[in-house]
Amino acid sequence: MPENKDNEERKNEFIDAAEKLFKENGIVETTISSIVKEMDVAKGLFYYYFKSKDDVIEAISNKYNEAFNAMMQESMNKEDYTE
Repeated sequence: MPENKDNEERKNEFIDAAEKLFKENGIVETTISSIVKEMDVAKGLFYYYFKSKDDVIEAISNKYNEAFNAMMQESMNKEDYTE
């Protein structure tokens, strides 16, 4: 029986799979078909979460921007922060 996952978890799996394939094959060579093949899911499931490959690229970019912003915020909140 297929494992049921929550939407955020499944979306993150798509992001992780796409990121892996982008690193291995490049963005141009990575297709939606290759992403769903990597995940062993139906192509329609991809379109439930994303409209296009560009949406996945944007999600990956957002992931790194959020991590960077959190790191900068943490750094700025330290008591020993000086200008």
